[in-house]
Order: sequence, then structure tokens, then C-alpha cells
Amino acid sequence: MSQSYNQIHRDIQRILDAALDQPLDADSQAVLDQHLADCAECRRYAASLQKLEARLGEGLQARWPVTPLADSQLASAFGNILSHSRRTPMQTRVSNTVHTLALGTVAILLIVALGWGIRTLKPVSPAGGGQTPTAPVGQTPTTPEGQTPSAPTATGQTPSTIPPTATPLPVYTPTLAGRTPSAPTATPQPPLAGSIRLFPKVQFTFATVFPTAPDQAVVYQQQLSEPITADLARQAAAQLGVSGELVQFTGEGGGPIYEVHGGGSVVRFLGYADQFVYEVIPNAGLNNPGEFPPFEQQVTVAEAFLREKGLLEGAYRTEPVQTDPGVVRFVQLLDGRPVQNGVGESRMGSPLQWIDVSVTAEGAVSTVAYSAHHFQPAGEYPILSAQQAWKRFSASPTGGYGMYAVLSAERASTYRSWVRDYPAGPVHIYGYAASLQSAEGGEALVQFSPYPVTGSVQGMEMGKFLHAWGQIVLDEQGHKTFQVEGWELSTLADTYLSGAIQRQGDTASLQSDDGQWLALTDLPADVPDGEKANLRGVILNGALDWSFIDMGEIPYYYSSYLSCGGGGGGGDGPSDADFGGSTLARLALAGMAAVPTRPAPPYQAGDSLDGQVGVVWVSINKFADHTETNAAMWVEAVDGMTFVAYLSGAGLSGIEQYQALPIKVWGRVDKVDSSEMYFTVERFEAAYPGLGLQAWIGTEQAITLEGKDALLFTTLDGQQYVLKSSIGLGDTVRIGQPGDTVILEGVLIPDKTFGGYGVIDERAARGANGLTDLSGYTIESDQPSIFDHTQDVPVESPANIVLGQVSIEQVELVYLAAALAGCPAEVASYIPEIMYVQPVWRFSGHFEDGRRFEVLVQALPDAYLTFD
Repeated sequence: MSQSYNQIHRDIQRILDAALDQPLDADSQAVLDQHLADCAECRRYAASLQKLEARLGEGLQARWPVTPLADSQLASAFGNILSHSRRTPMQTRVSNTVHTLALGTVAILLIVALGWGIRTLKPVSPAGGGQTPTAPVGQTPTTPEGQTPSAPTATGQTPSTIPPTATPLPVYTPTLAGRTPSAPTATPQPPLAGSIRLFPKVQFTFATVFPTAPDQAVVYQQQLSEPITADLARQAAAQLGVSGELVQFTGEGGGPIYEVHGGGSVVRFLGYADQFVYEVIPNAGLNNPGEFPPFEQQVTVAEAFLREKGLLEGAYRTEPVQTDPGVVRFVQLLDGRPVQNGVGESRMGSPLQWIDVSVTAEGAVSTVAYSAHHFQPAGEYPILSAQQAWKRFSASPTGGYGMYAVLSAERASTYRSWVRDYPAGPVHIYGYAASLQSAEGGEALVQFSPYPVTGSVQGMEMGKFLHAWGQIVLDEQGHKTFQVEGWELSTLADTYLSGAIQRQGDTASLQSDDGQWLALTDLPADVPDGEKANLRGVILNGALDWSFIDMGEIPYYYSSYLSCGGGGGGGDGPSDADFGGSTLARLALAGMAAVPTRPAPPYQAGDSLDGQVGVVWVSINKFADHTETNAAMWVEAVDGMTFVAYLSGAGLSGIEQYQALPIKVWGRVDKVDSSEMYFTVERFEAAYPGLGLQAWIGTEQAITLEGKDALLFTTLDGQQYVLKSSIGLGDTVRIGQPGDTVILEGVLIPDKTFGGYGVIDERAARGANGLTDLSGYTIESDQPSIFDHTQDVPVESPANIVLGQVSIEQVELVYLAAALAGCPAEVASYIPEIMYVQPVWRFSGHFEDGRRFEVLVQALPDAYLTFD
């Protein structure tokens, strides 16, 4: 499927995904609401995200069981510490000490991301409860049938080891040369039948025998390549035949993202030279799915392109992508077995797995999503048979030791889209301009709609809806540039309409759902007559000057995958389809690096509090019959580590007026749990009487002070401060690009200096979006988060209500690996197990009504796994 940013559905779905993390500003919300009002497809997508978010909470709690918290405590923890600043249209700036905490807890947060394809989860108490998975029925946990355990070591057992290779595997090499799978020793087993604990109302039968299997399998480790640099980005782009302007911007994790634009194409690198998305620009969108060449021909086109670019080596198999007609997915084979990153149906590039290639109806490559994986053997271990693995999964009340998915029946994609592509010559274009910062000190690259821009762009306002006029110019290779002669803020609205397209001879019009008849200019010949469509454009003199058209349906299905950064999936099916879960056990292998130990909190249960200082966050939870006010605070220890303390007690009256401000509390410590503490407050007071939240507008500059990297903030009237969050982190916490004007909200810490400058303790930050002063600006981070529970509907686990009969039609041994696209280089140090690739048994089949079932069950014996 096309990855073009000009495709409205993709834009809207990205907005919906982002809205799970951060509520939208008023303008974005208005655009979203207008589109959803007219687009049933995106309304279903939005509904599916909400359903999935609620469903996944149960499995998360089962996988990482903790002491259950009340809804109010959860709201306090997540709402006050994280969600408050997400509530505003501002990017949260986490303080330096909180960043230290994040490094201590990031393993937990990212391991959560391993099991789920969704970014924001609210755990709920699991059905059936219990923190220890039930032992598989009829199975000795340490060894598979007929095997003798190896001699134990400090970690359980010593596996047979394979000496590591002397040098890392070369780039783009997915398999180990000369390795062959272990010889099978087991014999086919008869099929099983019956229900399992996770799905008590579903009957499972096997339409296949359990396959023969080896008694051992190699566990591998992945290796990340050298982090991306400007030089590496240029070299890798040149290998793809793209050379031109190199631009840079900051990714979500603070690291650099590079793009190379040239020759009518763009390559976007995701942290490493061998992790990228290549796209032909402009991308005209999806053609008629019925016009795509046969899949075998698509494979031929994709293989030829990849081999020409040196991207296709080693063993693999190809698969179509159900949701994306025209996409060829390349699946690596490791020891002859496919490497999977999760379960369900993930769309192109989500997650970025190994290779996805989009082929047009004309037989040309339009998009390549690529993420290299470099495997090194870590040892050979005994594995369970397929029959033992099924017993392991079926005995667990939470689906332990695996990842599962129930998917709706496959259905054809009917989605089509058209992006306006202007011919050479004079044009008037309505759209948005974007400025991309040069990575090499050159002039910024400006784009307008899909075209690179030359000419009169001085002062052109980025991110606003503009009317620009000039010439579309072709170069010698036929690539288009928009030579701008003039521009203005558009007096016409960027409009979304739905309706039926009508053709009469050479003319076409739109009969919109709101009763308008509008002529359509330059309608492509292949846009069908009489079809219901969604359109975007401006209404000018009784005509719709359109920029984008789409129609039809893209089927969505649940997906869940292993990743160090989260991701997404969902479905639009009924309540008993398009859901899943994960309760993977952690690996406990000899030689594995231990997860860093988190520092102990500064208090123990029973301690007294005597004026403890911390920043307080308040949430207000509205229920049908009452309202609760909850509070939590950041407590900074002497070593700079920050811990969370939940506050309760009669002494909290009036706490909401101190939202986001430092206070002092007196009372006692009731409980200490990992990095979290629970305080009963007898009384509190302002830590700095008279101190309030302020806002500043200015620019950030990377500097070194007192031997540490930091950001110096210079206001537009010349005042200078150091940002607390940046001390020791420097440019990694910058908002926007160097030189961008930003707005900060926070407090100026009394008597606190660093390097001779005052220190701003930030609460929130965002780009200034063209503002040059703060007249009329309203501080928002001083307002408590408000959660309305009056319309909450209890969510029952779909696993408890799904009915039917499932026939398991395929059983195979595969490898389960994390998709590492965009992972930070230090990920292996704080989540060592994310780099390991383990054997799992994959069981797949169908319900009698066409719904699909898939489960991955860990194949390593219990001696090499842990739920700790």
C-alpha cells in the first residue's frame, strides 16, 4: 500500500493513533471531527482503537501482575504524572531527574510494549486472578518428553553452545551460512480436541497431526548496526539511487532522523542506515486493486528491485498483505524457519519488520519499508514438542507463554485513492507548506503539497493552509518542482466532503451528502461513475478544486508485535473478533545480562515525613454518584533519582490549587513498592510561597556548562535560563529544530543556578507555531486533569464470551524476534532480552464462520523461562 503522507485515511488514522497519547489542539480536533462525521471507515477505525485499548488491559495485568490499584490510584499515577501534560496541546518536557527515573523504569515500560501493539493501556484486574501461571497439564516443566535434563548451573541448565562467529554478520545478511536445522527426532502425534482455559466456550479440533520436530533449537541474538549519521545516510541513499538534499529533524526519542530527497524519491532513515522507508514522490495513491498484476508478478518486480539495490540476500519466503493490495512482504527464514515479530495482520511498515515492497498497477516499485536484522547464535537449547506446547497454552487461564489473536474473516480490500498531480505549466495550488532543516547547514528544503519548491518562498508560513501560484517545472528526468511566483493565506477553507461522483460526457460533478452540486476539475479517467467517495479540496466558483479522493474499504485486523517502542493494531470487527493478548514469559538463559537494578526509594514503610519537598500532580475523577480528587508527587532523592509517591489522607484538602507546583508534606510512609511510595499526609504547604507557574517564549541553544551538556533558553526579550530537564542530556530533549521558537511552561526555581544562569523547571513545552509574544496566551499545565467516568461501560474480556469451534489447520516451528526499527542503541543494556530470538510453536486455523485464530507458544522449557 502507498505510504504517501497525502493520503487522507492514513493521515486521519495517524491522528487517531496519536490521540491515544495526547489530546489534540482545537484545530486538529476540528479537522478530525469533520472527517469522522463523513467517513464511516475512519469512524470504525476510531471505535476499534477504543475497544482494543480497553480489551488489552486485562492481558497486560496478567502478564505483569502487581498489587491491584483502584481506578483512582491508576488515574493518579498515569493521569497526574503523564497524562496531564498530554491533555494540553503541548509536548511534555520531563525533568532531568525524571529522565533518570525513566531509565530505571524504561525496561518495564518497553517490555510492556513488547507484548502489545498499542501505546496507551489501563490495566484492569485479570479474570481468574493469580500471579503465577498454572503449570501445564501432564508436562514436566524442565524438559520435553523423552529428554534428560542437562547439568544445572546457577541459572538453571547449561545448554549446548555454538561458538560465536569471529566477526559480526555483514549488513543485510539474514541467515547463518552453512547452518542447517537440527534433525527431527520426534514422530507425528495424534491431534487433540476440547476446550482450553482461556477460551472456555470454544471447542478446538486439529485438522492436522502434530509435526515432527527437532529436540533442540538455536536461540539467537540480534545486533543493531552503527547509529545513523549524515554520512551514512548519504551513502545508504546513494545505494538506492537517491541523491540530493539531506534534511534532519528530531525523532520521538530525541535522536536524529535523516531524509534524503532527490531524483523524485525520498529515503527516511529510522535511526540506522539499514532501517529506512524509500518512497517515490509524489505517490499517486492506490490504484484499482483489481488492476494489480498477479501476486507472482509483483514478487518478480519486488525481487528485481531489491537485488539491484543489494538488499535481498539469504533465505526468505514471500506473502501478500491482506490489508494492502500490491504489497509483497518478505519473511526471513532462520535455520529454514520463518521469523515473526508477532501475531495478527499488520499493515505495511507497521511494524517495520524486514522488507515490505509496494508495487503499482503499472508494475513499478513505489515504496520499500526495510529493517535489517543481524543474527548471532547464543546457544542451542532443548525445546518442547508441538503437543507439549499446546498443552502449555491450553492449561493457562490467561494464555500464558504466548501471544494469541482472534481475527475476523478475510475480506477483499476495495479501497482506492487519487492524489492530485498537476501537469507541467501554470498552476494555482491550495495546500500546506513544510520546511525541512538541512543537515549540512544549507538552506531549508521547502515542500508544498507533494512538490519541492523553488522561487518566492520568503516568509511562507509553514503549517497553515495557503494558496500558492506559479509553474510546475519538469527536469530532464521528468521530476516535478513547484516554482512559486506568489502565495497568500487562503481565504478558502480546506474542505472535506462525501458524496456520489456523477459523469456526463467529459464533465464530472459531485452530489455531496449535504445537498451541494459541485463541478469536479481534472477528474482522473479511472475514477468510477456513480461511486460514493470522500474528497478534499476548496470550493471555488461552484467547483471543487480537489486535492485528494478516496473510496472503498480497507479491512483492518488485530495485530500485536514485539517492539522496543510500541506500535499499533486494531480491528473493526464484532466483539468476538479482532482482539488478542500476550503473556510471554521472560527468558532466563545462561549468560544473559541482567536488567539493571533500580535504586531503592529514599523511604521505607513506617518512616515519618517532615517537610518532604516534591512537585504535586492532581487529578479529578468524576463518577456518576461522586467525585474523587487524587494526588501524586515527584520525590527527588539526593542522587538525583526521582520516585513517585501517591498521596492520601485528610490533610490533602485544597491540594488542587497547587497543581504542578512544589509543596512540602508532613505525615507518614504507609507502603513502599519498587519506585512507588504511598504517603498519608497530615498537612502540606507551598515549598516556595508565592511561586507560580509561568510561560516563556524563546529559543533553545545547546551548550556545555560545568562539564555537562545542557540547553540554554533565551527569551525573545533577551533573558537567559538553563532548562532543568536538559542538564546532562543537552540537545536530546530539544523541542523542534535548532533556532525554532518554542513556548515553555514551568517554574523559575528560587535561588537555583547552573553555570551562572537561573534554572527553569519545565512542566510543558511546544513549538510557538508562528507566535512572537505571549499576549492572550493561557497557561494550561496548572489545571488538574479531569477524568469523566460517568459514561464508563464495564468491559468484559472477549476471551470469556467468544463462542464457536476452531479447526487448527497448521502447526509449525517459527522464530519470534522483536522488530528493532528505531530502537535506541542502548536498548540492549536496559532490556537485554529484547535482542534475543526464540523458537515458538505457531498454531493457526479458523472458526466455522470464517474467523481466524492464531497463537504463538514459547517452545523453551520452563528451566529457561521466568515470570519474575
